[in-house]
Amino acid sequence: MYRQGDVLLVPVAEIPEDAVEVKAVDGVHVLALGESTGHAHTMTAQTTSFWRTPGGQSFLRVLTETPLIHQEHGVIPVAPVIYLVTPQAEYDPTVEARRVTD
Repeated sequence: MYRQGDVLLVPVAEIPEDAVEVKAVDGVHVLALGESTGHAHTMTAQTTSFWRTPGGQSFLRVLTETPLIHQEHGVIPVAPVIYLVTPQAEYDPTVEARRVTD
């Protein structure tokens, strides 16, 4: 399991059958885009594939150890496995839960 800012990668056994592969842009997969900064959590498409289900879940297949990159966080080497890409939420008992933003 890996966490970088507002992105959590949780190992899973497989990518659901209804998931559709998301094409890389400029050789990278954008796992999450920072709403306030415009920075992105990215991984190279050379060693990964990125998938999305109709329900909005995201999955990442890592073929060989690949760095997870973000401009404001340290680079994290991610091991080869399939991951559920989960946006993190923050909790405040006085308001409704909301997604964490970078």
